[in-house]
Amino acid sequence: RMIALFDMEGPGVRVLPTHRGIRNLKDFDFGTFLYRLEPHFELQKVAGLPQLKLELEKAGTRMGLVARKDLTCYGLCLREGMRSDSTFMPTITGPARELDVNVLHEGILSPFLGIGPRELAAETHVDYFRERDLLVTGVEEGQYQLAFLLNPTSLKQVYEISERGETMPQKSTDFYPKLLTGLVLMKMEIHR
Repeated sequence: RMIALFDMEGPGVRVLPTHRGIRNLKDFDFGTFLYRLEPHFELQKVAGLPQLKLELEKAGTRMGLVARKDLTCYGLCLREGMRSDSTFMPTITGPARELDVNVLHEGILSPFLGIGPRELAAETHVDYFRERDLLVTGVEEGQYQLAFLLNPTSLKQVYEISERGETMPQKSTDFYPKLLTGLVLMKMEIHR
């Protein structure tokens, strides 16, 4: 076994976002999906991907949504009071309610698209992307019905949630810098 420790406050240490491409949704209707999101999220339609990227950098915009239908782009933000609404994401408590990935997984994918833990484990509906542009290309080419573009999880959020002994959804963190792959995968013979 091997462990690597990093100073969370060290220069250059950061968490990169991991975006989600959604596929294989049967009988999916984008208009109905937006209608179901409306009570929980403020939906701001934006003029294309460059504008969506700018919206994601603004405080308060939780995530971006790109739909295959005409590459429609929206900025999504939780409505006032949703964070404290116990009927929204009822299994998530404390600082974990602030994570964009929890809002996506427990507040959108599971209740509105039927993508729960079983579907995530089977890898039948969600693909993960480090590069936003590769995912959007997949939407343009028809491989994905939806793309969710996320902001990175903050180091503070990682710390708070780990201090509580809680877990985050898969692909919540992509720490940078990374260990060199060869170092981790190289077979080491230790003679005693």
